[in-house]
Amino acid sequence: MSRPRSRSPSPITDVLAVAALSQSRSAITDALAVAAPSQFSIGTANAFRYGHAFPYAKSTIGGEDIYVCTKGSEWARAGEFLVLRCNAGTWTAWDSVIEDGTTLRCRQPVFRCAEDITTAGWHTWSTNFNASSTGDGSAVAWRGSLPAETRHA
Repeated sequence: MSRPRSRSPSPITDVLAVAALSQSRSAITDALAVAAPSQFSIGTANAFRYGHAFPYAKSTIGGEDIYVCTKGSEWARAGEFLVLRCNAGTWTAWDSVIEDGTTLRCRQPVFRCAEDITTAGWHTWSTNFNASSTGDGSAVAWRGSLPAETRHA
């Protein structure tokens, strides 16, 4: 009888395990920043089928690691595009602009997910039902359960 094969851990798991040993929150954050993919796309099955997925690339603005999309949400104003930011383990996609290449201005949160959306696979997102092209972004009402897939480039 053969012994069951164990799955080898992913590079992200290895990096996180080392960081966790140090028991330092900043070490874990730093490890994620290093291990996170530089590019990926997010979309529903139909978005990928019809070429409408959202492509993201890793960038650093004002010392913060973010993911910048090439397009905005359906509620974006002219010149806005989606930016993914992570806070306390929750990823939020914002309609945003970057001024002078150094200042990030996030107008309104559009989607959010409490899973690690940088990993390939399906994740469940909520939508801000108060998102609009005319509002200032202060009215937020998270609803729904939208499955979307992350695919690495």
